[in-house]
Amino acid sequence: PDGLRQERAPRDFGLLHYLTSLQSAEVPAPSSSVNHFLRRVGLSIRFILFVFRAGTGNFPRSVAEANNPTNLRFKIGDDTLFNEPYDYRRALMHERYGFDWPDGVIIYDAMHDLVVGAGSEVGDDYYQTQGLVNSQLQTTYPSGYTAGGSLRIITDDLAFVAPVAA
Repeated sequence: PDGLRQERAPRDFGLLHYLTSLQSAEVPAPSSSVNHFLRRVGLSIRFILFVFRAGTGNFPRSVAEANNPTNLRFKIGDDTLFNEPYDYRRALMHERYGFDWPDGVIIYDAMHDLVVGAGSEVGDDYYQTQGLVNSQLQTTYPSGYTAGGSLRIITDDLAFVAPVAA
């Protein structure tokens, strides 16, 4: 009534949030380096969580933790974002979230723009995968890692879809 613009929709209208899980087609192998390709690219990724499971034992995640990978190289397209030891990533996870994650779980997050802890984000650090062909986690497995294991990849990503004018 005052000639001011009126908000037509909630401010995050057009933002689609996806949380997906898939098992890596590439199988972990003892004493080798394996490229685990991410099948879900093309959106803005908030975090990618990797759950390592060994092939034997009563608790496959615990067996995976006892024989954790020696090196992790996380690549988005041709760019290597992280090339680090497994234990260093676990220490970062503890610092950001304030607790020890379950055995065999690794997270690469982009949800800490403003402070050290996760959850203070404005979206500037999201992994932008629009127009990319591939992304991968190159993992070096030790000899104690048992064959027949798996890697579960959980992705939290966003699609920005412009609202259609009425």
